[in-house]
Amino acid sequence: MKRCLLALATTLLLAGCHVEQVQLGEVFIVHTPPTGACPRLQWQFVVDARRAISGTLTRGYMPIGRLAGVLNPDDTFRMDIAALTGSGTGTVRGAVTSQGTTFRIDGDAAGPGCDGRTLYLPGGRWFQGNYSGGGG
Repeated sequence: MKRCLLALATTLLLAGCHVEQVQLGEVFIVHTPPTGACPRLQWQFVVDARRAISGTLTRGYMPIGRLAGVLNPDDTFRMDIAALTGSGTGTVRGAVTSQGTTFRIDGDAAGPGCDGRTLYLPGGRWFQGNYSGGGG
């Protein structure tokens, strides 16, 4: 009887827990595959302890934009992209889940072929420490 009560109490406590999908304080380097006219992009960024995101967006090994945003407690995020040349801007919204990560790009800062595209990385370990090429 005591074991059943302990198991029930543990289940109830864990049901309210949220497992972090993104390791805070790590540097991440993530490559999204080409999709349609949007080329392969490299996202290099850090998520600090306050969940602020900062970094660089690269295309063909050339930095093309600065990233600044926030990772929400539910592991959804928003990043603004400011083009390094010209006046292009963009917004990236997405979510990190155990099944994968989405990047929805709106604007021309990542290139005209990326505006309106949703990029997807399958799998849930991209942002768990050094797995995705990060290190901190």
